[in-house]
Amino acid sequence: MFTQTAVLGIIAATVLGAGSQVFAQGPTDERFAEPHLPTPDLARLANGQPGPAYWQQRADYSIRVTLDAAAGTITGSETITYANNSPDTLVFLWIQLDQNLFAPGSGGAQVFPPEGRFGGGGFEGGYDIRRVASGGKALDHTIRDTQMRVELPAPLAPGESTPIEIDWTFAVPENGADRMGRDDDLYLLAQWYPRMAVYDDVRGWNTDPYLGQGEFYLEYGDYDYSVTAPAGYVIAGSGVLQNPDDVLTGEQRRRLARASTSASVVQIITESEAAAAKRQSIPGTKTWRFRARNVHDVAWAGGFSSPSHQTSP
Repeated sequence: MFTQTAVLGIIAATVLGAGSQVFAQGPTDERFAEPHLPTPDLARLANGQPGPAYWQQRADYSIRVTLDAAAGTITGSETITYANNSPDTLVFLWIQLDQNLFAPGSGGAQVFPPEGRFGGGGFEGGYDIRRVASGGKALDHTIRDTQMRVELPAPLAPGESTPIEIDWTFAVPENGADRMGRDDDLYLLAQWYPRMAVYDDVRGWNTDPYLGQGEFYLEYGDYDYSVTAPAGYVIAGSGVLQNPDDVLTGEQRRRLARASTSASVVQIITESEAAAAKRQSIPGTKTWRFRARNVHDVAWAGGFSSPSHQTSP
């Protein structure tokens, strides 16, 4: 004979078992699933905002490039000074190679058709990485699609920084997946230099490949860069022109000074001046130097800037 307590236990077990079975067989509703959020700490609060111990890496760039307009190529050398402000010791770095989107067999080429908007028009290009070094010493590196892993010569402790030197070249695609390209003698250059991938407190290294769409989360830093181009070219770039005496006439420099304080548009180089430069075919090259402070990217454009290249507003 069962006692009253035993009977109640059997009933409870049966009900709970049946309930568990029914629940297990029912569909899962993702709206009630636990969100995949990092555990809050002093660096990142529960609402995702930076906390009192928040940190951010820094990357400063010194870049020198030469535009070969006849060959349609850019050749560059850069030094990235990478500061480890994280609490972690790093033994390798990841660097983005966006131009490898246009290399044969890239991930982007497999996702989007070559003739599509983000496929690069079937252009076969990508970076030719000629040197990766630190302090003149070659570094081991591995290229994976649009990302490059660089092995550091020694662990990079918190609070330390290291220089990374990279020499490279690439052919400029005519249609650079909406973000760069060339049209005759007009060049529009974005995503043009190897740049640091982000290391943060949420994901560690952010190593998503570039597939032709979207923009990247990047580290902030100072940029000093120069563009050597045909002497008749005008170069416009992010930041502030550092050598106007070398590349502009006296009148153009006066217009530039006036433009810096004017509330209306001041045309620094007129259409007639640009057209004359193109007609004269000025021999040699000029180097334009720019500086931008505490930004996460820079871009530039160059050409004869003739009226045929101007668009209506």
